[in-house]
Parts: sequence; structure tokens; C-alpha cells
Amino acid sequence: MTYRIINRKYLKSSEWLANVATMSWQQIQPPSRNGLHLQEFDLAAELNTALAEQQIRDVFEAIVQEAGNLPLQAIRVESDGRMAVAIHKAFHGITRREASDPDFWAYVTCFGCPRYVRWRWETSKRDALWNRFAGNIRRNAISRLWWWAEITCDHALPADDPQRYNVTMNVRNRQSLMLWFIDCAFSGQTYIARKLAALQEERALNDNYQKTICRTINRIARVVCLDLIQTEEQAEALCQHALKISQQLATQ
Repeated sequence: MTYRIINRKYLKSSEWLANVATMSWQQIQPPSRNGLHLQEFDLAAELNTALAEQQIRDVFEAIVQEAGNLPLQAIRVESDGRMAVAIHKAFHGITRREASDPDFWAYVTCFGCPRYVRWRWETSKRDALWNRFAGNIRRNAISRLWWWAEITCDHALPADDPQRYNVTMNVRNRQSLMLWFIDCAFSGQTYIARKLAALQEERALNDNYQKTICRTINRIARVVCLDLIQTEEQAEALCQHALKISQQLATQ
């Protein structure tokens, strides 16, 4: 059994969020439950949510110890890979349908890992913080990493195989790619996602190119059934075609 926050918008104007915006991450405590309309529900998998949250906190604490009290922004960003793996392993067994529920992830961030959220996102802007605590699954600080791992990991390998998360761990210069991967038409297509990640690294595609190529594949998906992409060669051809179109758009 776990919970979801039905009234996520309540947090946006809450005193708690106003305080979070002025506090250091070490001072953050979970919000009051009043006004949030928490709802109990059961996940499909027999998952101990409290234990999963503790596993995530353990990895976060290890990262903090290694990074020191005042880590550079680059260190915070690079921690996304390691945290994504930890989150994906901790919530092993949840379905993609369950992972598409922003109310569930809002509960995890606000009550399970609020200090991590504040550590990762230093902004004092309340709207930006609300997005990281209670926004959609693309913006929520925890769900975005679960989805990045879900889309990029090698599901053919066992969960304890270190090679399973090779692509997931590589997050350097990929923040836009991580954002777009979650709800693009190809998000359920492992071959395409992994080939696109490899292409981004090989060509050192910047944020603008990452956005453009993802949008291009979305447009291609209107006329090409991506479910028919069943081999690495087919995925490579599609991604190269999308890159060519993106380059043409960039010169217009």
C-alpha cells in the first residue's frame, strides 16, 4: 500500500513550499498532510514503498558525502545517472501505467525524498520548485529519473547486471534528451531510444539539436509505425534520417 497526493496544486500556494524556497536542503522536512487529500492505493507489485524510499535516500546520502557540502552544479547534474539507477531498482516491478501517475510521484518526492529534491534543484522560484515536487512526470525530480532509466536500460539483462544501465548512467550534456525521452512517440521503443542516445553522444548534439531530433522523430511517427522497428539496423536508419532532417531545419 502507498499513497498519492490528489490535491497537488495545494502545494503551490502552501507555506511549506514558500519555506522550502528559502531553506537549505538539510533543513527540509515533509509537508503537513492537511489539504493534500492523500489517497491510499495498492501497486500491482508487492512493493514496500517506505523501503524503496529509504534505498533512494541511502544512495543520495552517499552522493552527498562524496560531493561535499557545496558541490558544483555539474556534480548535481551528473548525479542524475546514479540516482536514476537507484530509483529504478528501488521501484522494481511497478508498471508503466502506475509510473505515469504524477500524484504517486508527488507523494514520493514530498514525503519520501524531499531533501534530495532541494539538493538537486537549488532554485528559489516557487513555481520551479513545485514542478520538481509535484509537477508532471517529465518535471517531477524522482519520476523523470525513473522514466529515464526505464527507457534506456537493457531490459534483456538481469537487474543486478552492471551492464544493464550503461546508457542510463551517461547523463552528461543530456538534460534535454532526458526531458524529451519521457513522452515522445518513441519512448516505448528501446531500439530507437538507445540508438538516439548513442547518436547524441557520437555527434555531441547540443540541447537544441536534442530537442529538434526528438521532435523530428515524433513527426516521422505520424507516417511510420514505430512498432515495426525491430532491429538495431532499422533504428539506426531512422535516427540517421531524423538527424539529417534536423540538420536541414537548423540551416533554415
